[in-house]
Amino acid sequence: MAATVLDSELRDGVPKIILIVTDGNSDQPFETKYEALLAKLKGYYILILGIGENLYLPELESIATESDQVQLQPNYALLSNMDVTEKICTGM
Repeated sequence: MAATVLDSELRDGVPKIILIVTDGNSDQPFETKYEALLAKLKGYYILILGIGENLYLPELESIATESDQVQLQPNYALLSNMDVTEKICTGM
């Protein structure tokens, strides 16, 4: 669904990147993994920013384009110390 919505806004020459920011696990893990797979097959690069302690790392790694494209932060307060733009532009 996300890739379908984003496809309507594509611009030539601009990388197709999806940044997912989450502080928990998916309520529908199989559907989430399926949608992530569809997005990857369409050429989207999926980065994950997980915040907090209620995260299931294997799920996040399976959604991201590559398992090392999951960045974890222990809390929201530490986001101010993180240059998200630089992380996205360099592929985290």
